[in-house]
Amino acid sequence: MALTSHYPRMMICGIGGYHQVPSSANEGESSDPELPVHGYATIETHPLGDSVLRWEEEPEGLSEDEYAELPGELVNQAQDFLLAEWIANSTCTDAEREAYFQLEKHKRNLPFDNLAGLYAVIDSYAQTPGWTHNVLEERYEDHVEVLHVYMRCPVETTRHLIGLRRLKKYIRYVPEKHFTVALDGNRIQAFGEMWSGNWWWRILPLIRRGGTAAPFIVMTDPTQLTAIGGDKLAWPVYGTIGNIAKGIRASPNERAVLLIGYLPVPKLDFIADENLRRQKRWDIYHAAMALILEPLQAAGEEGVEMRCADGGWTGTKAKVAERSFLAVIACSTLVRSVSATRSLMDFFFRARLPQLDEDDLVAMDNDLRRFHLFKRVFVDHRAFTNRWGWSGVPKLHMIRHYTHQIREMGTPDGYDTEIPERLHRHYVKNPYRQTSGVNATPEMIIRLLRKETWAELRAKLIRAGLIEEKRHRGQEYNDSDEESNDEEDTGIVQLRSHGLAELDGEGVYVRHKECRMHRLSPVLEIADRPTRRRVLGTKIKATHHAPDFIDALHRYLDTINDQLRYQVNQNSEFAIFHRFKLHQTRLPFAPLLKLKVDTVRAHPGTLDSYGYTARKSYFDCVLITMFHQSEGIQRYRAARVRAIFQLPVYLRRSYPQHLLCVELFDRFTAEEEAPNLVTTKPSTRDGHRSSIVVPIDAVRMACHLVPKFSQLPADTRITRATDLLEFAPKFYLNRFSSLYFWSITEHWNRMFRLVVNEG
Repeated sequence: MALTSHYPRMMICGIGGYHQVPSSANEGESSDPELPVHGYATIETHPLGDSVLRWEEEPEGLSEDEYAELPGELVNQAQDFLLAEWIANSTCTDAEREAYFQLEKHKRNLPFDNLAGLYAVIDSYAQTPGWTHNVLEERYEDHVEVLHVYMRCPVETTRHLIGLRRLKKYIRYVPEKHFTVALDGNRIQAFGEMWSGNWWWRILPLIRRGGTAAPFIVMTDPTQLTAIGGDKLAWPVYGTIGNIAKGIRASPNERAVLLIGYLPVPKLDFIADENLRRQKRWDIYHAAMALILEPLQAAGEEGVEMRCADGGWTGTKAKVAERSFLAVIACSTLVRSVSATRSLMDFFFRARLPQLDEDDLVAMDNDLRRFHLFKRVFVDHRAFTNRWGWSGVPKLHMIRHYTHQIREMGTPDGYDTEIPERLHRHYVKNPYRQTSGVNATPEMIIRLLRKETWAELRAKLIRAGLIEEKRHRGQEYNDSDEESNDEEDTGIVQLRSHGLAELDGEGVYVRHKECRMHRLSPVLEIADRPTRRRVLGTKIKATHHAPDFIDALHRYLDTINDQLRYQVNQNSEFAIFHRFKLHQTRLPFAPLLKLKVDTVRAHPGTLDSYGYTARKSYFDCVLITMFHQSEGIQRYRAARVRAIFQLPVYLRRSYPQHLLCVELFDRFTAEEEAPNLVTTKPSTRDGHRSSIVVPIDAVRMACHLVPKFSQLPADTRITRATDLLEFAPKFYLNRFSSLYFWSITEHWNRMFRLVVNEG
């Protein structure tokens, strides 16, 4: 008989609740490839996390009671469920859905006569917490405004989330301490998930035997409902628990964050005084939020018994602009402003890491201290003119507490404000678009409940083996204005396999504390078929802005076989590809960091029949390996990709590899002290840009080059169409182009400092 542990009663208090489980509850799953990997060498589980309330048998699929609850009209035939789910969740109006049932051909496809019958069945099977409606009144003089608060009970929300069996491998019940090991053998505490913070560890002894914490996390952010004009706003409130891994919480598809309320958005036009009106709005906000969260107080004092997921019972636009801040002002003669900006940028990027140890937190404090040392320069030159001074920037005061909060609650990426922004589309905007727009909130709630019920019903049918799991292709949010993919990216070539973090005996990724210099070693992905099969060399020279294409190719072919140059000329036809991808490998010194996928493009723009730009041109910059005896950034050289190609068909059988024609930049110079950025400039040959041909596997990463604006002519006029890479004389390599690249450059800098100190 398969038995699973059943854990004690849960007590919810303040920001969360308490429950307790055996120490084995967090173990035994680390080898699962779907689990988030951990960047620490040793784990300590809280000694009090070993209490078990009772044991019960857990069925492999669904229990008899769960089978009995399933709506027979939908689950007797798998195809009935799939068809009904598709109809109910298609992006159309109810009138259009109803039309399906009126078609003679479809009348016998489902056991329902109309859409109302389908809705009645799914509404009767609601699995997520229900909603309540409350009314507030704001009175001022002779005026009154009626305000509506729609809410779910946060205790029931916690009960639902902690019992989701589909997420059980991502849920933790016992606090842990994670440690990295420095080269000298000393252990350094690291912080990542909420259960690795000191708060949970410290609070557990205060709970009576048989309890543990279920921290309830609240997120709220107003959003506009109408895309064009209008003043319709919604103020949704989301809730989740810290027991669920932060990566799962951040993914809307996992449904680990639930909408728990809509706050009223009062107008209060009858209050003339702007300051008073603002204060009244905040009073309403706090009153409504208190109403929604009120059940947590009683639950925290009395405790609530809940069934756990394992069967147990237990008590991006601002960020895109931010990347270029330092590189843009790096050439400023106001050195203090550059130093202050760099310090704050380092602080922000460090704070975005998924795991931080004590060394990182000390570095964050030093970054902030350096910013405060130089910040006066912004006031002196009137770049900062807030009438309340620095006290008028609340976030600047708030970040002083970051390191303490990280030690207590884990890293900030688990509480990212982008999470509610990501959820708005699923929980607010899409349901609103399916309503009439008049008194839309109740109708939005009904549609949301139905969508949640369909999702939970699907999960149960998958667990019962009645339908197959739907595989979603992961798609990362892309901040760039990259055009749609016109190639079939199906061919994947493995370039390197080394450079990964090492696995210990339990399948846990071990974080190295600067034991060796990391080298970039990506995996290449490129289409099986070219975008264009036959392109003349003369056309490549003209449209790809590569006048030395043939000469550079001849020089490359001479290194392989000096007879080949005579078989290729400007009238030869080449296969052209417009892009390829580089899948960066896991960093051994930051194994929890999200892996980066670089898309490298090289294609000219096109015009439509009216002469307007139909497709923008892209010729991206990359880092290529050039100096094999060097380490760090000096191992690489920047280059701009002008063409991605293969040799003509008659040579492709002997030489099938993909090649790049690139414009070279000089070797990177030493870092400028204030911005801490290396510089480069275009390489020239006989007064022209130097071009070479290299194998595609020489490319290691996409990179971002920013002009040194102080060296541009004073009368330079820059527009959106200006290609600064064409005429700027000098460039900075922007190490803030991504968190992944920033982490690598930080690692290289630390390693070089270590070598200098030991030398």
